[in-house]
Amino acid sequence: MQRISTYFFLVLFLLLASGLEAQKKPLTLDDIESWKRITERVISDDGDWIAYKTEPWRGDPKVWLYNKDGSKVFESDRGNNIKITGDSDFLIFTVVPAYEHVRELKLKKTKKEDMPGDILAIYNIDSGKLDSLKEFRNYKIPEEWAPYIAFQLEPAEKDKEEEKAEDESGDADKKKLKEESGKNGYMLHLRNLENGEQISWPFVTEYYFAEKSSRLIFVSTGDEEEFTKGIYLYDLEEGELMEVMTGDHQYKQLSMDENAGMISFLAKSSEDKDSEYSLYLWSGDRAEEIVNNTDPAFPEDWKISENGRISFSDNGRSIFFGTAPERPERDTTILDEEYPDVEIWHGSEGTLHTVQV
Repeated sequence: MQRISTYFFLVLFLLLASGLEAQKKPLTLDDIESWKRITERVISDDGDWIAYKTEPWRGDPKVWLYNKDGSKVFESDRGNNIKITGDSDFLIFTVVPAYEHVRELKLKKTKKEDMPGDILAIYNIDSGKLDSLKEFRNYKIPEEWAPYIAFQLEPAEKDKEEEKAEDESGDADKKKLKEESGKNGYMLHLRNLENGEQISWPFVTEYYFAEKSSRLIFVSTGDEEEFTKGIYLYDLEEGELMEVMTGDHQYKQLSMDENAGMISFLAKSSEDKDSEYSLYLWSGDRAEEIVNNTDPAFPEDWKISENGRISFSDNGRSIFFGTAPERPERDTTILDEEYPDVEIWHGSEGTLHTVQV
């Protein structure tokens, strides 16, 4: 009898164990894709705020803001690229389009220019007010001082009726207005985040905040009317715009010391096709050429490289810039099809070259 009872309980245990095993839901690929991971994290300079982003392997990310006591203050769906201003008063991030919506548009072979763009979100931590900018191209905030943000927006598209009206009313010999583009630059807006005051400059191709002082430098191709092509420095404390160098030149590798008291860059004439880049320095008055390709310190057949980055030493007494061997002129006796085709793959690309092609 005791042996029968032992067998009975053994069989009952096995039946219960198999039943529990059957109730377990098998792990699927959808489950794995729904797992969330922290992919971004930012702590404010004063240590009072912690912002981070959670993101599933497939789906929309989310931004969270907590205070130092561990209490949630703010959250936003589809947040990305989070930053907190230097004064710890503003949380700035981008809002990306919904993952499924973008996927549907891609399946429909939607053109890149017709895809929805990101939205720039600015959250005032103290007041809880959320502001947003649609169709923005880029933005920058100072690293160690605040409360300002510089940004550029996509140019407003003209509808067909507006373009038709302009064509009908316009003179055939009328000069075509300059349009915003990657080459011409875009309108640069500088906004005070505390009071909302804003100032703008046209056709800016690049811009940078100084690291330590309240200054902004930028390059503009000019509006062909009142605003001249050149490099400019804007002092936010004084509200003064200063010309670093103006004129019909090509500017590259703009750099400055931490207080923007000195600015260095490469420049050459846009009118002379044979002109070459020279190194210039501005230190408060006017930019002066300090190095050109005739410098005897250069090895033979070497010159200033337009692709070399410019930087200042920590004490501000030295400027570092790039040089390179002079490129040989193209051999006109060789046909294009006689040049070998070279394809280069780098390990950081993630996808094997054989898969890419």
